Amino acid sequence: MDRGAAYIDAEAPIVHRLRRTAATKIIASRHDFAATPDGLERAFADLADLPCDIVKLATTARSLGDGLRMLQALGSSPKPAIGLCMGELGEFSRVLALRFGGFLTFGSLEPGLESAPGQITARDLASLYRVKSITRATALYAVIGDPIAHSMSPEIHNTALAALGRDAAYLRFRVHDFHDFLTRIAEPLGLRGISVTIPHKEAAIRAA
Repeated sequence: MDRGAAYIDAEAPIVHRLRRTAATKIIASRHDFAATPDGLERAFADLADLPCDIVKLATTARSLGDGLRMLQALGSSPKPAIGLCMGELGEFSRVLALRFGGFLTFGSLEPGLESAPGQITARDLASLYRVKSITRATALYAVIGDPIAHSMSPEIHNTALAALGRDAAYLRFRVHDFHDFLTRIAEPLGLRGISVTIPHKEAAIRAA
């Protein structure tokens, strides 16, 4: 801060010990490495009561619903907010954070240098997913399956969408229950279409 850093990211318990300056904005952070608790709106409000400029809440996704709750809670924050869910099940919250009003999202410098589980590289966030261009008007598509981390579909389809100049993004979701995903995740997110792989192909045929 003495050297004029633009931002300082500090854990909530020590924010009171920082001397605020005009040159440096303080991000008050709270992490939960076990789960995503209820009351995320209250958690954002409590962080906003601290002497800070921006609040950050990072939790661990135990279900896809956790990531959706985090995204929906972002808009409740009294101050600019960063909100994301760690882990594979929370990957989409990193890609869609700006769409839901998040101040920023996080990416690793290189593969293997992740500072938290489920982190995507900064290069992929910016160039492949084009997160800065994802708005409420952006069409969303996805591939679903279990397992799904190995899928190259986001690389293939996002590259094609960018080449075609389409305002669209293609995500991936690790899905345990096909019908639960359709009603609790796909519909609230407004997914325009999904690619279905193992083990949900027969469930998708029945749904169609």
